[in-house]
Amino acid sequence: ILRDALVETAAGKPLRDTDKTVFSLRRRLTQKQLLALMDETQSELDALSRNANLNLILTCFCSGASEIRRS
Repeated sequence: ILRDALVETAAGKPLRDTDKTVFSLRRRLTQKQLLALMDETQSELDALSRNANLNLILTCFCSGASEIRRS
């Protein structure tokens, strides 16, 4: 979903049909914010692969996403 929103902001063609979520993300977030959100998501996936506490991962993700949204 994040990748598709990013591709659409650059006037590209997404890999699949877009939905309301992609449209909303594309409209509300800048390319810089979408890239940062993708990085944040990858960081939390890496932590998950290292068996980090799921509650802490969720807390870190929400905190990071909130900071990205405000930037």
